[in-house]
Amino acid sequence: MLSNSSSAIRIRHEGLLRIILRSRRTFVATLWLLGGSQFLRGKYPRKRIDWFLNVFFADVDLETGQLGRASWQRILSGLGGASADEAFGSGFYRHMREYLASDKERRSYFAELARSFLLNEIHRELLPKDRRVTAVTVDVTQRCNITCTHCFANSGPTKTKTLDTEKAIDFIREAVDRGGCRFIAILGGEPLLETNRIIQIAEAFPFMPIVVFTNGSLVTDKTLAKLKERRNLSFFVSMEGFRELTDDIRVSRSFDWADKALDSLRRSGLVYGVSVTANKLNYREIVSDDFVRYLEDKGCMFTWIFDYKPLGRAAASEKMSGLPVGEEEREHINQAVATINKRARFVFINTEADPALIGGCPAHRGVYVHLSCDGYVTPCIAVRYYNPKVNIDDMTYDEIMESSFLADFRSIGQGEGCPSKYHPEDFARWREGHAACELYADDNTVSLGIPARRESR
Repeated sequence: MLSNSSSAIRIRHEGLLRIILRSRRTFVATLWLLGGSQFLRGKYPRKRIDWFLNVFFADVDLETGQLGRASWQRILSGLGGASADEAFGSGFYRHMREYLASDKERRSYFAELARSFLLNEIHRELLPKDRRVTAVTVDVTQRCNITCTHCFANSGPTKTKTLDTEKAIDFIREAVDRGGCRFIAILGGEPLLETNRIIQIAEAFPFMPIVVFTNGSLVTDKTLAKLKERRNLSFFVSMEGFRELTDDIRVSRSFDWADKALDSLRRSGLVYGVSVTANKLNYREIVSDDFVRYLEDKGCMFTWIFDYKPLGRAAASEKMSGLPVGEEEREHINQAVATINKRARFVFINTEADPALIGGCPAHRGVYVHLSCDGYVTPCIAVRYYNPKVNIDDMTYDEIMESSFLADFRSIGQGEGCPSKYHPEDFARWREGHAACELYADDNTVSLGIPARRESR
């Protein structure tokens, strides 16, 4: 690890880093130190790059890939209020150190991942703020092996839509090169029905963190053996609390599948966690001491909380009506998460916390877009509407990102939170003004009280 004296030297240089990144002329001079055009082509001299990162980032050990407080703050700041101070005051940081210390190959990969992350941060600083993209979420398929009552993607065994992976990779590459994209999320349907597509994306971006959301039923030692060579993959297994709630909200045996999946993920050595959908049935249980202990015992590193929304199949379900959390339930979650993140061995990513805490809705700020498996680009996975013209078949990356469809969405309100939640009337006008159709709509599906429309491009 770095000595205290060398860390102090680098801390004193952090102001200089900001000056370098603020001025294109000084940055060009810095590039010359790093090897000039070799750096721009990605063929940088390792020693010079490591010297640069060691000087200007005081909390990174490039031998082990261990990130310190400031770098974790960059990662966590946009993910729902889990601050680095909270994470470093808890068992999470110790958990990550143990994880890296246990495997030499793992440390080597995370060292490369740390380099890639920090270089991308420099790249982002050179981009205009309105061009920066933090994440791209991608549906690789609409097909799923189960049919959950609350599925907003209307997924199921009879669905056939799958992603054009090559075109999707081209779009994501533009988001990386032109937007400084930090990570990719892969969803469905059930993504593990399309493991080859997951592998294609992971291999196209070997030092980009990629998270896969799965119901856990197909997570086996055999499947993970095929995937774990791509160390940039991590997995979030869907649960809704313990067995009774998980099986009631999803389908029978869902809890057992998820529980076994967590055991397989622990054996695989990959990074993993759990995703939960907060609603009025489970909002207390998912942040309870018993559930936190269960997640710690399972070795989870992250737990991602999303608020339930009556979208897709759920909108037509009598069982799921009236379940979105209100202000009282959301405040209970926020307070519990703040406490848990100070002590737990994992971090709660509380994406839908108080908008003031997380800087407003990421989609509203324009730093996040969603790509459906049929090629449509929408502002957010929870905004289930698309414009038939805004797709990766007919438009370039710039045309999509500068489209009035996305720009008008971002102009709703003042960016304080999800437009559909905080400005429903303006949101409805945006939808109607762009003749937006509902994504993956079945004929009998309604969403947000608006009848579904289907339209081909």
